[in-house]
Amino acid sequence: METPESADCVVVGAGAVGCAVALGLASQGLSTVIVDRAGAFAEASGAAAGILAPQIEATGPGPWLDLALASRARWPEFVNSLDDVVGWRAEGAIEIGDDRELGARAAWQEALGLPVERLDARSLVTLERALAPLEESQIALRFGGAAQIDPPLLRKALVAAMQRKGARLLIASVRRIDRHPRVTGVVLSDGRRIATGRVVLAAGAWSPLVEGAPPLAVKPMRGELIELAGPRLLVKHVVFARGGYLVSREDGRVVVGSTMEDVGFDRSTTAAARALLLERARAMVPALAGASVLRVWAGLRPVAIDGPYLGASGVPGLVLATGHGRNGILLAPITAERVLAAVLAPDGER
Repeated sequence: METPESADCVVVGAGAVGCAVALGLASQGLSTVIVDRAGAFAEASGAAAGILAPQIEATGPGPWLDLALASRARWPEFVNSLDDVVGWRAEGAIEIGDDRELGARAAWQEALGLPVERLDARSLVTLERALAPLEESQIALRFGGAAQIDPPLLRKALVAAMQRKGARLLIASVRRIDRHPRVTGVVLSDGRRIATGRVVLAAGAWSPLVEGAPPLAVKPMRGELIELAGPRLLVKHVVFARGGYLVSREDGRVVVGSTMEDVGFDRSTTAAARALLLERARAMVPALAGASVLRVWAGLRPVAIDGPYLGASGVPGLVLATGHGRNGILLAPITAERVLAAVLAPDGER
């Protein structure tokens, strides 16, 4: 593809966040170029399981939970706007764990009026017959507001939607963001330049490596996953247990994740992680004991110490959309909304 010489806005990074942002910008009539060195969903978003479960991800009340709940509430409308199949299912999620720990989670969420249901052993079996019985010290919670999508389907739908609106996807690396002091363009690794007055930095774990970016406390955290062959919709809910999760797809694929490994930019998979994930799957769903492994993979989550960077950067014309950790897909709709507002705001308000 020929590199455009100018654009109203350049989005650096084509994960779920970057693509959602590009769709929002193009929908407002802005000429938009989204640049990624490996293409759409090539990194963390493409490696994700597609879980939308803010109540399980949150450790307590606060700004992150508010942001995640707001984004989850926008997902049905977001799915409808894509006009394509994304594997959307909203049966909810079940978390199984220690009575004391989950009891405390249920208590603070009930106090907030969030949808959480305590399940006894009989209720759990009624909902999900394939799950292993509860152990003596365990309880189960059901979160009715959780959902899931299938990332490869979301990728296809998002790319098609943003291109229909006129956004252009460019396979290239951004070496530098030019700013004097406001943004004037981006320079690609081969020396080509795109003139623009607006840049959205959505490059995930690679965001701090782009020259011209402000200091960002974002680092990669490897997550390894496996996919097994199972019966169709073996488990309807997303299930969290034993330090991980299990997601059953409509066609019989079962995704099991994931690890959290601080190994820099190493996306290798390991025998130890494969063994751990297989044991976790069989412990959660005994019927998977004989399941064949379809694939093993890893992604690098962009983890920010203080949560995601959304909005103004302090540099006129540069807006941040990075550091979403393992919740980039969950937070994509609310991120796109906030980034669009920041891009369209007068310079003095950014």
